[in-house]
Amino acid sequence: MTACASTAADGGARQAVSTFTCCIRHDVNRTYHPGDLVTIHWIRETSEVVAPSKPTPLTLTAHLDGAFDGVAQAKTSSAHGDNQVSAPPVQVTDRTLRTPISLLRIPVGAAPGLYNLTTKVAGPGGWVSGGTIIRVTAR
Repeated sequence: MTACASTAADGGARQAVSTFTCCIRHDVNRTYHPGDLVTIHWIRETSEVVAPSKPTPLTLTAHLDGAFDGVAQAKTSSAHGDNQVSAPPVQVTDRTLRTPISLLRIPVGAAPGLYNLTTKVAGPGGWVSGGTIIRVTAR
């Protein structure tokens, strides 16, 4: 697939523009263990819209925080676990046509329990975040 441009009826240039969200079901609907590598496959959706001629830079981030005993505990705004890890930020643009990934290594000494996975897509106009829970069990 390649990026393309055409002229809209109103005279503006139409561009193939990508948006990103987290993540495929298999990334989170499984059990992990201490030391495992969590691979976040970002979901890319592309549509053709009237857009500026220059690509918009976006930063994709993922953060894992835990362990928590229950979902309610993990989802409170003040929740901070003893095990925290962030993936290196992934730099893309709204014209990126590849599907990026983020990698998080669960600490070897991580306690079993529930971990809050928070993802964020940030650009010049603001950011959007989301979260889900993953389960870590002892080996």
